[in-house]
Amino acid sequence: GKYVKTGGKEILQFMSINCSEYEFDVKQTIFYDENGNIIKNDTNQNYGNKVVPGSVMAGIFEGV
Repeated sequence: GKYVKTGGKEILQFMSINCSEYEFDVKQTIFYDENGNIIKNDTNQNYGNKVVPGSVMAGIFEGV
């Protein structure tokens, strides 16, 4: 029984949500390493993503 931690990277996204169309647009994605340092800042925008029922994003839509 040894506790082993791997990875530790995080990804945060800035997005806009269109509740009436059940769509979301990704405006920016920031990738962090295990120490919290930014390793990539992706500003490529991705529009018109449909929400998949039962997905994490569906839960976010319900919260919004």
